[in-house]
Amino acid sequence: MIMHIFKLARRNWGGYLFLLMIYWPIFFSIAFDFPKIFTVIMSLGYFCGTYSLGWRAGKSDLQQGDDSIKTAFWGGFFGIIISIVSLIFIIIGKITGINSGIIGLFWDIYTFLHFHFVYFLTNYHNNLLVYIVPVALVLFLYPLGYHFGTKKFSLIDKYFPKIFYKKSN
Repeated sequence: MIMHIFKLARRNWGGYLFLLMIYWPIFFSIAFDFPKIFTVIMSLGYFCGTYSLGWRAGKSDLQQGDDSIKTAFWGGFFGIIISIVSLIFIIIGKITGINSGIIGLFWDIYTFLHFHFVYFLTNYHNNLLVYIVPVALVLFLYPLGYHFGTKKFSLIDKYFPKIFYKKSN
């Protein structure tokens, strides 16, 4: 089970690195000019990517006969462990009022990893909820996608053709 959790975490890391490679060029080209639009579009892409990674992992595990929501949660947890550790240090910094040294380093790491939330991180940095939401949504969406992947239920496969294609008589 532990090896399976790390396999899921490794898939999560790979997907996350892929998203970072796509997002960084876009970030430097438009994020500072249009931070609200950038934040909405990139956050949706990030959360859809998280769900999709979970869905594909669930579908793959179903074929291998090894599916468990608990395992998916821990795979998602360890997939974003750097964000979680950074979040813990940010919470400690908020409670103690310290924002320099090691806490400042983790603040920068968190901002680097979650720059798709740039508008909220720059304008609402005093609100701890801004830092908790990206982590909490990943911990919710990855297992949710995994669950639907094990059921082979896809909203796109089920409803997309009905929306875009007319029935022919």
